[in-house]
Amino acid sequence: MTTTDLARLIKDRLAALDLSYRTAAARSRGMLTPANLSAIVTGKHGGKLTERTIDGLALALGLPRADIERAAGIYRERPAEPFKLPEELNRLNRKERALLEQMGLALLAAREEGRQGAVVPEVGAVEAGAVPELSPEEIESVVIERKGKPPFAVARPRALGPMSEHERRQHIARVEQLEEEMRRGGSGRAQNAP
Repeated sequence: MTTTDLARLIKDRLAALDLSYRTAAARSRGMLTPANLSAIVTGKHGGKLTERTIDGLALALGLPRADIERAAGIYRERPAEPFKLPEELNRLNRKERALLEQMGLALLAAREEGRQGAVVPEVGAVEAGAVPELSPEEIESVVIERKGKPPFAVARPRALGPMSEHERRQHIARVEQLEEEMRRGGSGRAQNAP
């Protein structure tokens, strides 16, 4: 622990917020005492900072936990919490789940490319389990507009070149067929449009 960096951060933040040790401890919702703060600032704190102390410092100082960890020399990158879907989505059938999964993967690919918004992989590829392994640079998303209906996007290999009108119509037919099956609650595989 770099006591001096953490001590400096605490002193500077307390001064900026015009807080005493007592007031700062009160902001920590019982995770710190004025004596804890004093011991950390004066270098008399014995040992490793506990999770509770780090959380208390973050609350007391109004800083992100990562800032406290960095100043203490104990910061480490953490993965996000595991993503959990709402319980109601367990009612989705296999095909709907595959589509939802592929949409999530396409969103991640779009974010990695620096873009925002939804991207839906080709429906036939999702159903067949044949989504090719391509790097984000090799994939483009083509937004397809439909009159009176929400637009959708198709993730496709850039190597295929511009999308033809015939291919665009095929995608619309596939998506509309899938939408209709979902409306009817069908669980069978959608037939690919010609």
